[in-house]
Amino acid sequence: MRRIIVAAAVLAFLALTSAGSALSSDVTVYITRTGSCYHTAECSCLRSSAMPLSLTDAVERGYRPCKVCKPPAPDAPIGAATAPAETVEVPVVRVVDGDTIKVRYRGKLESVRLVGIDTPEITRGKNEPFGKPAGAFLEALLADRTVLLEFDVERRDRYGRLLAYVWAQGDGDPAPVFVNAQLARWGYAQLLTIPPNVKYVERLRNAVGAAKAARANLWRDIQ
Repeated sequence: MRRIIVAAAVLAFLALTSAGSALSSDVTVYITRTGSCYHTAECSCLRSSAMPLSLTDAVERGYRPCKVCKPPAPDAPIGAATAPAETVEVPVVRVVDGDTIKVRYRGKLESVRLVGIDTPEITRGKNEPFGKPAGAFLEALLADRTVLLEFDVERRDRYGRLLAYVWAQGDGDPAPVFVNAQLARWGYAQLLTIPPNVKYVERLRNAVGAAKAARANLWRDIQ
């Protein structure tokens, strides 16, 4: 299932982009015949049998970014923006599922629930459709990266998790990526609005609407 990632979403997004904006998937990456990751040309993990291909192809085939060389993640213009001034920079420790991550915050390991969206469940004994691809997509964006957390009115939910908008930070990224909107626009998340945390509700609503129009992933069977 982890190899069923974003082929349909890539095509849908390209169809929706009126200006023909280029994705970071235009970048050439490298794979090996037996490996499960994609790499930069300079990566120490590569062997003589390394084969070049586009980032789009690597993601469609289910390859994950190498943790050693940290190649580009499959981000897109939809989420790119200037991050808000009031954010907290934290390292990502682990991706739990499509809308929850573990980070190191103020010296403690904390769970962060992405605000404003809801992805299919793959925890607590559940395995809902598109849950694993959503988690794999988020891992491709955030694994071993530093992110910016932006809080709204309420900082924690009833389970003690931090509630945040997540902005991806990565080496060479031209601008931070609004991860919550990425998941919505690529059809991996529904809108979940819980006042008073509604700062980006319209932006997320528009992202979900675009995914529905493109019948991307969760919305592929809607009429």
